Amino acid sequence: MQISLLGRIATIKMNVLPKLLYLFQTIPIYLNRKFFKGLDKITMKFIWAGKKARIKKTYLQDNKSRGGFGLPAWQTYYRGASLVWIKDWIKLENKRVLILEGHDLQIGWHAFLWNPNLKIQRYTLRKSLIKIWLGIRNNHYIKIPTWLSTMEAMFYPNTMDISKKLKYHQILNKEGKLKSIYELEAQGLLIDQWSYLQVAIKYDRDAKQFGLEIKN
Repeated sequence: MQISLLGRIATIKMNVLPKLLYLFQTIPIYLNRKFFKGLDKITMKFIWAGKKARIKKTYLQDNKSRGGFGLPAWQTYYRGASLVWIKDWIKLENKRVLILEGHDLQIGWHAFLWNPNLKIQRYTLRKSLIKIWLGIRNNHYIKIPTWLSTMEAMFYPNTMDISKKLKYHQILNKEGKLKSIYELEAQGLLIDQWSYLQVAIKYDRDAKQFGLEIKN
């Protein structure tokens, strides 16, 4: 049966993409670059009906608004599906999920999200997702993002009230400097002297070693 190039791309988007996306979302295992190269090879073979490709894969996968064809970029969808899981660890809002998935953590989620040298312990799901996240982080973050919570990273996660897990964007001023404890109290952000001292030490270390991503 004769199918045009656009028809073959539409076939992949309607029939193959939903099935793979479902698997990416429900079984978040680590898949290396070799897997996606193989998947791209199969896709290109179908697109060109086994003949030599006449358009580069990069152009086929580019957005239509930029002159591309919108062919699914499998690794991008895979990373996006993984972020659906990881976003709860970043946002620190869903306490039920955080306790369920981090029941055996000895330090906070944000320690794992930024420090690649930490051991992931024995939880297979967490190990896979952190490995995926590190790939995303290395591509998109040069400096420490201000959504990071140093308080959450330093303490056993299930002993703290979620509302007290202050993030960098809450405790830094517009110049990227740490606010004083009195400035935080004026904002209604209560923190004891001992916790503030630990946050200050961690801030100095992070600022010197990585730098902070301040958005004006």
